[in-house]
Amino acid sequence: MNLVLVGVDALPSLSPHAIELLDLHIEDDDAESRLLHVVSGEPQLAAKLIGAANSAAFGLSRVRFGTVPLAIRRLGLRRAAQLCTAALVGQPLEVGVSPVRRKLLWLHALTTAVVAADLARRLGIDPAQAYLAGLLHDIGYMFAELREPGVLARLEALAADPGASLEPLEESVLGASHGELTGALLAYWGLPEGLSDLHRHHHRQPPSPPSLSVALSIAEHIAAMPEIAAAPGSEHGALFAKLAPPADEVAGLLDARYSIDPEEFERILARVRSQVAEISGLAAAMSASPQRT
Repeated sequence: MNLVLVGVDALPSLSPHAIELLDLHIEDDDAESRLLHVVSGEPQLAAKLIGAANSAAFGLSRVRFGTVPLAIRRLGLRRAAQLCTAALVGQPLEVGVSPVRRKLLWLHALTTAVVAADLARRLGIDPAQAYLAGLLHDIGYMFAELREPGVLARLEALAADPGASLEPLEESVLGASHGELTGALLAYWGLPEGLSDLHRHHHRQPPSPPSLSVALSIAEHIAAMPEIAAAPGSEHGALFAKLAPPADEVAGLLDARYSIDPEEFERILARVRSQVAEISGLAAAMSASPQRT
């Protein structure tokens, strides 16, 4: 077995519904009924989906969404399917990861998903694929924490040292980068090869031309920036925030390579900050402890 995946045999198997949702085409007439069928076969998903819909409604409406069909319509079919996919992929890893750590990982993943989708639209890349990639990219961290509780806290402490670089630290502490762990897990579970390869290599792809890997890599950095992590209502510290590049450095890169000027970059940050409360609520709902049935 690949040494990166030592301990994976102890994990529960991945729900086949996760792969089914990856094949779901939102444009199909039966897409909503297929999603409802999946949720009906995964009792934990119903509670998460309803919780997510009510979290998204926070501050927007006093209406509470008490059924899955209403929750799907509130979230939107595409986003509901993507959230369900990510929840199912993360489900085998949740038991044993503390609720606080699980929420932090979900929060970072959701923020990265929002940023990646926003960047993708501006780079001419499919934003739906970018959003899903952002949701899944922390799965490797979840596996590392489940395999060795406390390892992420140790990694974060080492990453706080001046001059630290995350990928070499991950190689030393985790045995592989978080992207390699995520990609290896997705491949082990039989998810599409393109999805697993994306996560394995997204930090090693050339910056040009624009690609899904580029959008995901930049989105990770933006999601960790203090301008996002410290936004009002965030109630969290971003993963490895001390390693986040300065905002002006990211702005300069986007302007020079992708013609996203500093003013547009500020608008991206403003949009993400405005969604922090919603993202935080979604993270709380989606990271809720699995219910034993």
